[in-house]
Amino acid sequence: MELTPDEVKFLTVLKKLGGFAGQYTHRNKLRWGSIRYQNIKKDLFDKGFIKKGKGRGGSIQLLDHPIPITGYPPIIDAENEGTEENESDVDTVIQTFNEDSWEKCAIEWLKTHFTQQQLEKFVGSNIIETLKLEIKYRFGKQRKPNKTELATALILTYRQDLFFSGKLGREIREIVATKLKVDLPARMTAGKQSAFKFVTDVGAPEVLAGEVCQDSRESFEIIEGRIELKALEDYQFEVKKSVLEQILDQDELIRKSLVSLPTGAGKTRTACEIIHEWVTSVYSREGNHGQCNLVLWTAQTDELCEQAFQSFKELWTAKPHSAKIKIVRFWGGFWRDSVESISAAIELEEHPVILISTVQTMDSIFRRFNDELERDQLADAIQEHVDLVVIDEAHHAAAKSYRNMLEKLIANKQLLSVINDNEKFSPLTILGLTATPYRSSGRGQANIDELMKIFKKIHFPTEVLEREGRDKSSLELKKLLQERHVLSKEEIQYFETDIVVNTSTAKNTKEIDEIIKQKIIKSNERRVKVVDAILGEIKENPGASILYFGIDVADSMAISSLLNIKGIKSVSISEETLSSSRQSFINDFKNQKIQVICNCKVLTTGFDAPKITHVFIGYPVGSLVLFHQMIGRGLRGSRFGGTEMCKVIVVKDKIQGSEVDYILAHEEYMKEWF
Repeated sequence: MELTPDEVKFLTVLKKLGGFAGQYTHRNKLRWGSIRYQNIKKDLFDKGFIKKGKGRGGSIQLLDHPIPITGYPPIIDAENEGTEENESDVDTVIQTFNEDSWEKCAIEWLKTHFTQQQLEKFVGSNIIETLKLEIKYRFGKQRKPNKTELATALILTYRQDLFFSGKLGREIREIVATKLKVDLPARMTAGKQSAFKFVTDVGAPEVLAGEVCQDSRESFEIIEGRIELKALEDYQFEVKKSVLEQILDQDELIRKSLVSLPTGAGKTRTACEIIHEWVTSVYSREGNHGQCNLVLWTAQTDELCEQAFQSFKELWTAKPHSAKIKIVRFWGGFWRDSVESISAAIELEEHPVILISTVQTMDSIFRRFNDELERDQLADAIQEHVDLVVIDEAHHAAAKSYRNMLEKLIANKQLLSVINDNEKFSPLTILGLTATPYRSSGRGQANIDELMKIFKKIHFPTEVLEREGRDKSSLELKKLLQERHVLSKEEIQYFETDIVVNTSTAKNTKEIDEIIKQKIIKSNERRVKVVDAILGEIKENPGASILYFGIDVADSMAISSLLNIKGIKSVSISEETLSSSRQSFINDFKNQKIQVICNCKVLTTGFDAPKITHVFIGYPVGSLVLFHQMIGRGLRGSRFGGTEMCKVIVVKDKIQGSEVDYILAHEEYMKEWF
């Protein structure tokens, strides 16, 4: 039976792979496109040379055949020849994947198309140096990571987002497109046709084309119906009652309130209850039927906006005698195509409207671009109809973006009041929500005073504390909620790295922060020690769910890579992580398929994983607000699906030499809460 040169090459390579291979691994070794590969594969099936393998994903197996499969010259990658030692003779520190997994195929693809030097550049010095330390520790010898280790580290770090990882992803795409002489899309979007075509053309695993973040949510939802909802806790009820007494006072045109409850104590639910009763009260007043009362809810992140949306939806569905409302998603991809329709909805809607948005989106609306009439119309509609503004994470309210928005809304309300001669004119209520009534740019009473210029009164459950025979303080409220299992108890421990950071040249706290950052970024020895500390916690508690905060993205990625090398399933999430991947990673973390999530500040708010057992704070944090937010991710109590105890491990270095008064957040936190 006569075989074509392509068929001989196909079978020869398959034989070199041991007679069995996944189609991605096999195709990458051949360096063929998908169509060419599938055609030859079909012909050889028909001729009886191969059969379907036992693995998934199109694996194939070589059949015994009387025709010898020899003589085809070995395949040599001339560009890569001689750049590495024989890897079969080298002990590796990297975990292995199943032969037919997409990760294994992607690793082989990277090794085929990129040189040792290119892979080293892609991986970066932090991970390379960490790998070298691990090689020395594990095998007692010094050597550079080989191509398999580099390629594996690259996949473990970026996973399916490899082609979409910012500048690095663009560089990888450009190099391989030039090498293989394929068209490079001017714009490549994850999960779209251009991405799948490019991945097919270069012979990479299909999963590297990414996927579109499927979002079936609508911009508008009208809520009716009933569900059972748990009653407010007594401390929530007290705060709700106190706020309503203030904001329903008819004597003030501008009413300002700040709700202060610990992270995990139900601020969002409390605020939604306040708004429900406020809307019901205002909407039922004589003469108000058929007019739109607009509630504007602003938050820092998309995740916080969606949490608020779901809270409103649940509450309105559960409450009897609720006014019919329209809830509007107005953030991220929701707002760009709906500015005009939302303006019309606010102007014409006969029912109350709750508009949920990020402060960044609202800032762009209120900056009033003169050449964008639709934005101006929306800004006018909001200013004319808004009666209640909610600021989530209100410790940011003194920032310029918030001040600009509030100043315009207040000024417009005052103007409309004069025009209407104060008759039948609704006031403006500003409601802030915070766990930390001070800003991240500073600390203490000065920042509370700054916020009090914006909010007239702080609402806090003093009556509940008094009834329990406790001092009226945040510390006593926290202790009470921990005893009730609303919050978990935190056990704060320190991990000493013995790394010395000399800050004697620093003239201020900003310079100290930068010296510390540079020292940590460059210290791979420190990174190995931190990973050992994480491994120690996992050894003690194999079911641990750990959240790690790094000083920068590179540190987060290096820690995650080293954990994977050690056999611990970990991912690193940054602002460049695709939305679809981020959702997948967080879901896997919640379902305990991933044990450690590493990040740099992106998961401080809007991230809900109740079963977190450990929070690792991997660097000296200066901001008390940020420190609160970090540990708050692990303080959901067992009463609300969380844990009884969360271990907070603060990584400490020996910071010395500076005469500047420099207080770290964990030191202030211990004074404030213990």
